[in-house]
Formats: sequence, structure tokens, C-alpha cells
Amino acid sequence: MEILAFGATAALFAAHLIDLRQALWILPSAVAAAGGLFIVASLVRPRMAAAPPAPKEASASLRQWQQPLKVGRKLLAEERYEDAARMFEEVLKLDADNWQACNYLGLAASRRGLYEEARAAYEHAVTLQPEFASAHFNLATALEKLDQPSLAMARWREYLTVGQNAHERADLLDHARGRVAALEKAINQKHVEEV
Repeated sequence: MEILAFGATAALFAAHLIDLRQALWILPSAVAAAGGLFIVASLVRPRMAAAPPAPKEASASLRQWQQPLKVGRKLLAEERYEDAARMFEEVLKLDADNWQACNYLGLAASRRGLYEEARAAYEHAVTLQPEFASAHFNLATALEKLDQPSLAMARWREYLTVGQNAHERADLLDHARGRVAALEKAINQKHVEEV
């Protein structure tokens, strides 16, 4: 450690950044600082060595659910909704916090007309990833299918907020604005009829 301190001081002297008097004055401070760094490093190093190898475990976990997610998306595109749902459920067994699998599971349920199941899956996706605009969009649609206009309108509004922040496509944002306007009109009409 003294060698490091001496080397740093010599480098400053050689670069003409300090003169000989300053070098002789700085050297003891540099030695003390190097010693302090050595002590800190020796205290930190054992803790760093004891840390678990998280990246390796995370990558293994990632590989486990990537394939069923990919297969599920392919099955969804092929309109094999029940098979796709099984794949997304497999992903969720491997990673219960996989918001993508929740959203795709909701799509598979929605395409089969199972809107209550779709709603539950979309709600879980939104809980896991609140900034995932597609899940808000899909949830709003499912709530409309379940004839829950007030909840659907609130979800469409949430989609507009999240979607604008996520730079969603303009046509999807326009669709959501249209749905909010239509639902407001329907809700107001219903209130007028009840009075």
C-alpha cells in the first residue's frame, strides 16, 4: 500500500503538478489514505464473496418460462386458445409474477368468451405491472363484456393515462377516448331513466 501511495505521489511530481516540498508533505497523507482503503476493502470483500450467484439462477429461471410463453403465443395466434391457456398457466407455475403470461392468459380466456376469467387474469397483470398499457386496455374491454360500465370507464381512463405515458398507438388511444365518451353517455342516460 505504501508503494501505491509513493507511486501516486511520484506521478504527480513527474507531471510537474507538485514540487518536491509538496511531494514530501503529501506522501504521509497518501500512505494513510491507502491504508484506510486497504482496511475498507478487506472488510467489504468477504461480504461480496458471500453474495449468492443471482444472475445464474435468474437466467435459468428465465429460460424455464420463455419456451412455454413462446409456444403459448404461437398457439394463441393459431386460435388454439385452450392449449395456449395451458401454456400460460405453465409459465405462471414457474413464475407466478409473470405479468406477460397473465395478460396472454386473459386473452386466451377472452377469445373463448370467458370474460370473468379474463378479467381476473388482466387484473393480476395490472397488479404486477401497473404501467403495462395493454393489460389496462384488455381489462377495460373485458369489463364492458361483463356489463360493468362504471368499472370499464374507470379502466379506460387508466389506460389513457398509462397509454399516453407509454406512447401507445394513436388509434388505440382514440378508441379508448371513444369508449369513455360512449360509456359516460350510457351511464348518464341510465341515471336519467332511473329518475
